[in-house]
Amino acid sequence: MEDNTKKPDYVSDYTVRETFGDTVVSLVYDGANFRMEVGVSRMDQTGQGGNTMHPVARVVMPMPCANDLRNKLNGLFEQLEQQGVLKRGNQEGAKLQ
Repeated sequence: MEDNTKKPDYVSDYTVRETFGDTVVSLVYDGANFRMEVGVSRMDQTGQGGNTMHPVARVVMPMPCANDLRNKLNGLFEQLEQQGVLKRGNQEGAKLQ
């Protein structure tokens, strides 16, 4: 019988491109998976002074992956609060110092 509890070895792939986003456009749970769309705002090039939002990534993850993300983000935010980088706010949530 195989032991399926061991995590697989991580193999880094440097050909995977990094994507920058500055907004979580949507986050939806469809009963099986979390679907997250990340966007980036760009200044209007016409000189009108407006901004446009463009999708840059759509990530779909099952519940165990989303829960792992939540746990890792919680741990990271706790560390940043302890270091004084973030300060927990009242209504608005954590704020950058």
